[in-house]
Amino acid sequence: MLKRVFLSVCFVLWAGASPAFFPTTPEVADRVQTNFGSLDSYQVQLAANGTMAVGQSINFWSDSGRWRREWVRETNGTATLQRVDVGDGARLYGTLPRERTLPAPLLVLLHRTNLRSWWKELGIDTGHKRYAFIGQRPCLVLGDASAGQGRRTEIWIDFERWLPLRLAWGNGGSARFARYRNVGNFLLPHKIVVDDGSGQHCRFSLQWQGVNTQLPPRLFNASRLQAEYGTASFPSQPSYLLQWLRGVLPLVAR
Repeated sequence: MLKRVFLSVCFVLWAGASPAFFPTTPEVADRVQTNFGSLDSYQVQLAANGTMAVGQSINFWSDSGRWRREWVRETNGTATLQRVDVGDGARLYGTLPRERTLPAPLLVLLHRTNLRSWWKELGIDTGHKRYAFIGQRPCLVLGDASAGQGRRTEIWIDFERWLPLRLAWGNGGSARFARYRNVGNFLLPHKIVVDDGSGQHCRFSLQWQGVNTQLPPRLFNASRLQAEYGTASFPSQPSYLLQWLRGVLPLVAR
């Protein structure tokens, strides 16, 4: 408790200090990257909670930047595939049903191997730094997502643990990453809250199903989607959850 009070007092003093007291962007990126270390591949299920997303979940795989996302809806105990996408970073390589743009995967937004390049691609101006709190957690905030700056992005980083806690956009939307716990010697979030800035939000509970396991390359092969699901019957319209996320999160595009 005393340590917490001491750190909080120090943090408040730092928060009012000159820019010379801010760590450099390379230092910040290196500290954050150390937490993720050699995390190259993983599999996770994101179960959506909220009236807009009853029975909906996302199955997600990632390997060396490539990713696959399956949108699933469960009704009366029966799970139905609604959509499947594959991509790499901010690029969308294939999707069924076909779409030009889709909301970016939440965990891709959280972390990429080259963080400094990725932050720049997300629109984070790392020349802007400030200190703030999320609850009782002291944070270093990179970027400037003040009103009127559209897709400009801020990232809030826990100043004690060097973990990303929040992404915020100039359009008022945000994604909060919480309940970090150890999975295979990596601290990974088990809860994500997406907020549209106007009072509507959706919570995702994360169930990690494997880290640094060998994933078959076919999972990420866009040319195989048609062969796998070409005869499948998909919904004619995107789900409300997908459309809502499209309005809040950055987009991936073909």
